[in-house]
Amino acid sequence: MAEFISNFHFIRPWFFLLLMPLAWILWRGRDLLGQANSWQKTIDPALLPFLLSAGQEQKKRSISYLLIPLVGVLSIISLAGPAWQKIEQPVYRDSRPLVIAFDLSRSMESTDIKPNRISKAKYKLLDLLAQRKEGQTALLVYAAQPFAVVPLTEDAKTIASLVPSLETNMMPSQGSNAPAALQKAFDLLQQAHKSSGDILFITDGIDQSKEFLAIYEQAKGQYRVSIMGVGTKQGAPIPDQTGQFIKNQQGQVVLPKLAEKELQTLANKTGGRYSTLTINDQDINYLNAPLLQKSTNNPLSIINQNKSLVADLWYEAGAWLILLIIPLVLLVFRRGYLILALVIFMPLTAPPVDAFSWDDLWLNADQQGKKQLSQNQPKEALKTFQDPKWKAGAAYQAGDYQKTLDNLKEFEQADDFYNKGNALARLGKYKEAIENYKKALAKNPADQDAKDNKKLLEDLLKQQKKKEDKNKQNKKDQKENKDQKNKDQKNKDQQDKEQKDKQNQKNSKDQQNKDQKDQSQQKSKEQQEKEKAEKEKAEKEKQKEQQKEQAKQQKAEEKKDEQKEKDKKAEQMQKDEKPLSEEEKRLNKITEQWLKRIPDDPAGLLRRKFKYQYQRQYQGQSEQNPW
Repeated sequence: MAEFISNFHFIRPWFFLLLMPLAWILWRGRDLLGQANSWQKTIDPALLPFLLSAGQEQKKRSISYLLIPLVGVLSIISLAGPAWQKIEQPVYRDSRPLVIAFDLSRSMESTDIKPNRISKAKYKLLDLLAQRKEGQTALLVYAAQPFAVVPLTEDAKTIASLVPSLETNMMPSQGSNAPAALQKAFDLLQQAHKSSGDILFITDGIDQSKEFLAIYEQAKGQYRVSIMGVGTKQGAPIPDQTGQFIKNQQGQVVLPKLAEKELQTLANKTGGRYSTLTINDQDINYLNAPLLQKSTNNPLSIINQNKSLVADLWYEAGAWLILLIIPLVLLVFRRGYLILALVIFMPLTAPPVDAFSWDDLWLNADQQGKKQLSQNQPKEALKTFQDPKWKAGAAYQAGDYQKTLDNLKEFEQADDFYNKGNALARLGKYKEAIENYKKALAKNPADQDAKDNKKLLEDLLKQQKKKEDKNKQNKKDQKENKDQKNKDQKNKDQQDKEQKDKQNQKNSKDQQNKDQKDQSQQKSKEQQEKEKAEKEKAEKEKQKEQQKEQAKQQKAEEKKDEQKEKDKKAEQMQKDEKPLSEEEKRLNKITEQWLKRIPDDPAGLLRRKFKYQYQRQYQGQSEQNPW
């Protein structure tokens, strides 16, 4: 008895607060019943026995009315959870790890499943990760060589975030080396010191079945391999980047087909299961069954049951009060008092009629917005949030930086100024962003992020100013070159004018010679013809000399222009090849560090990672089949 008194307690004592509304309901019901009996005060007592059924009926009504508080108190005690005894409860936990090997060979681009095999397989992989609540999971991809995407982790959301970026073109070399992928899966499990585990292949075919089984024999009895087949028996061609279809060495179009029987046999030999990809969850449920159910016949039981691992839980006895409450509720309901209580209480507690969702019953607007934000739905969260700061955060993630500023307009804390600065920087308003960073530092001088961002924007503004000065200098140089060119053209025009004057003088001299010829007609015809021939010869030679002189001058001008152009190019090259100063090197380093802080696309990150590992480990290995 002493032990009972010392251990007796209520697991949920806050339910006793319901006694207050219960007392209010009883008080309100008593007034209504009193009004119903007001005829007794109006009718003459001598006539009451003939007009009203009193006495025994009134006594029954009073007894029935007492059932309401009794049912209410018993119900509240039951909800509060009376307990005084502990019981041992065994703890079960699904701790068996799972390694998923995802095929990224070119054959996964076949379109026998719409839109193609790889797209459908990625959706299935996401569904599988969503259903896996416990245990560690790893993801590796393979083509000609396997690469680990995520090692064993309990954070399935991290793996799910990388699944949409998986594409066949990120693999350094093509093929379908399933045995190497199996060995890589074994390595991941052994590196994590897992003595047992499951491996799931999501693939459209495993050609090297003998080599695959040989590798499995090394770890037989520890790990189990299941397969999800992607594709159809009919198959489909593999499109390439040019819109054509991939062909083999004989020039025939490759038509990869799903060999279900071979994959089924392979899965059975490795102790696992096989399922072809389906449009519903039937395949996932079938493949997940070994991961969720305990098999007494299989020595590799999936669920770890440690009988020594127990937890002491209080045995709740409040449920037994229901056996007493049920008949009392039936009596109250029969007399109509339960309906009376509901009629009294519900008008005061009924919420206003308004459209609401299921989440409205349990979450307020800001909590619903956080849920949407965690699901990467910033635009929907922006519409749901009521708190301005949360709305600002959702707007920033949605890329609406102006709305971010609008929601933070009334706030002036250090974090608010820092967030305003980030939004202004995204809008390209660097000067205003720097001012907000300064305000943030004035309120919180230890904010290192604000310092870094402020310095980065200041350096960017300096770079922009230098670039603008350089552009002005280039425009000035271009203007000077243009003026020089105009001056050269003017000199050339002057030379052409002088040449023209010389030609006119020559023509005038020719005219004089002609006049002299007319005056000397008295000379003999033979002498005249001789002199004429000599003069014509002299004139021709003179003209040749003049033409040579003109060609020489023109050539000199062209060489002069070419030399100027060469000098200009050499000067520009010297400017371009001029070594960077220490200040420019520092600014370039800061810019590079800033760019590194910007999140890169997962596909590009994985592509570079696989390429680096390929160069270190697999360089020189030839591709088996380019599909």
